[in-house]
Amino acid sequence: MKNFKFESYPEKLQNLILDFDERIKKIEESFKNNKTSIKIEDLLNIKDGENAKHNLKLIGFEPKTLKEFQGAYIFYDPKLKKIVYVGISRKLIQRLRQHVNHKDPNTASLAYLMAKNEVAKKKGWNKPEDWHVKKGYWKNTKANFKNSKKFREQYQNKIKEYKITFLEFSDNFEMALFEVYAAMKCEAYWNSFRTH
Repeated sequence: MKNFKFESYPEKLQNLILDFDERIKKIEESFKNNKTSIKIEDLLNIKDGENAKHNLKLIGFEPKTLKEFQGAYIFYDPKLKKIVYVGISRKLIQRLRQHVNHKDPNTASLAYLMAKNEVAKKKGWNKPEDWHVKKGYWKNTKANFKNSKKFREQYQNKIKEYKITFLEFSDNFEMALFEVYAAMKCEAYWNSFRTH
């Protein structure tokens, strides 16, 4: 069976979940052993293609194309010794640059979420419903995020310190399933699947 874009639905979901479990286990071990991960800041400082190819090979990752690739990216906080975020993108390197360089809260969404979380804690808004009742308040935080480089960079710099690894996916269903499953399995603090 296929969808309107002629993408096949995954068969044997239990086998897929077993495969995800194995991949997650290897990823967690690699972060702990520093074998197949790189600090985000170090990866994004790579300028030329050959150097990027070399550095990606050092962490055991060889994308089919060097320009851009589709898949999952996993952020690991070395201070907490824990996976804190799982994301997916059709253009992984571009997406990473958005997380740490953009000033738009919609593209630098993780940094903006971190800023909102800190503001909420300072205000004593400890329940999820507090965040949504105080919608008007977020306009100030959003404007501050966009307009104040100093405010924005304190969160983006935290992200740059995270370690990262990648999983390339060609199948969109598998990629989407992996993001949700890995975030739940790893109890990734910054993942939320609340819809708009």
